[in-house]
Amino acid sequence: MQDASTEITASLASLTNNPLFSDRDKSAVHGLLALGTDTVLPIPNAIYDKPQIPPLSSIVRDENTIVPPRSLHFTASNVMTDIEKLQLLCHYRYQIAPWLDICDLGHPFGITTVQMALGSEQLMRALLGLSEVCVTKKGMGYAGGLSRVEPFYWGLWPDSAPVTTEVTLMAVLEEVRYLVSDISQAWKSVRRYKSEIFETLVHQAFSPEIGSSIYWMFFRLDLSAALANDMPIQMQLPPSPLPSFSIMSRIEDVQEKIRTYSHVLLWLCGKVLSLYHQQPSEHSALDSWLQVFEELDQWYHLRPDEFQPMVDSSDDLSGTGTGFPLLLFVNGAGIFCNQLYHTAMLLLLQCKPRTALSGLQSPTLSPLWHSQRICGIALNNDCRESWDPCLIASFLVAARTMTHESQQQEILEGFKRVCTITGWNLDEYLTQLREDWSLLDGF
Repeated sequence: MQDASTEITASLASLTNNPLFSDRDKSAVHGLLALGTDTVLPIPNAIYDKPQIPPLSSIVRDENTIVPPRSLHFTASNVMTDIEKLQLLCHYRYQIAPWLDICDLGHPFGITTVQMALGSEQLMRALLGLSEVCVTKKGMGYAGGLSRVEPFYWGLWPDSAPVTTEVTLMAVLEEVRYLVSDISQAWKSVRRYKSEIFETLVHQAFSPEIGSSIYWMFFRLDLSAALANDMPIQMQLPPSPLPSFSIMSRIEDVQEKIRTYSHVLLWLCGKVLSLYHQQPSEHSALDSWLQVFEELDQWYHLRPDEFQPMVDSSDDLSGTGTGFPLLLFVNGAGIFCNQLYHTAMLLLLQCKPRTALSGLQSPTLSPLWHSQRICGIALNNDCRESWDPCLIASFLVAARTMTHESQQQEILEGFKRVCTITGWNLDEYLTQLREDWSLLDGF
């Protein structure tokens, strides 16, 4: 693997070719990237030969105090200042990239993408544009009201142009930007990119390269829309066989282990949705259902310690008030994967063939048991970096099954808190949720 110092030094060398940043920005960007590594990086002396912007320490002290959200202030001018660009870059690095990288300790969006953007004006525009929209949606002092970063339009990309990693990164950042601008509209509209982009990415789904991260980010966005709208996913699933769980369980590298288990679970979610929406008369429906059930069951029982809850009150719900278990995890990957596992099982059990698992008695075979655990996980998730669009959609799926008024009220309070944390407006879907509850109550 290339040394981090070498990678970032190369990135800095390319900074002068990116007109979005002036030469005096070098030291600040250098420090920003260094915070994502364990390496103390040398700063070229030439940087100090030019007038400096305020030192990075005035913007960032450590990765836990990067640009306090309420301290972001932008001018009304149509031209961004250098300090505004750095604030947006910092906001992306420490407020947006963590949830994009929720299941990848290698920080492909937080570090690799930023390094690549230093050498690409178009990619940097896509990155800053996403950050700008997120700042605006959170109401963090943005005075402009209109975006000053032009969006990347895939339709303007020449047909003859190759589908490069840079292009796919721009496309996925713009897709995230489109979603966070108006999540309800994004979920209800169908946005189609040229098929070449996905044909290239799907074969990289389980590679260690950034193409894998891009594919699964697209997949997560597609999965969120599919869950929110009760429809099949649109993206192609990886064509290769499911990785062996016996081999996966022997992975020693923590970063590789978390990434692999997370991607396999997403793959299984895609398979579950395919079964859930297929016609009942399709051939071998029972065999396909049993296979996916067994694979999900294996994933759950072989999941590593990083995905195990540190608190699980499911055996004693007397103190929780509404019957939702208290489930806490040590990291975002644990929250993400366990909530999606229960979502996949909920949907799978809702489409269970009549003869499947006949005679077996277990609370884990109850769709309601999984719904309650989804709600228990979601209601105790107060970290911005641990909220993803498909987790919000998953929460909606489980919420629709809740019939008790006290549970419904707690769920609505939970969604209100999530909207505050993320800056995303879910009013349209929450209105629909209330209508679904009224139908369940017989009104």
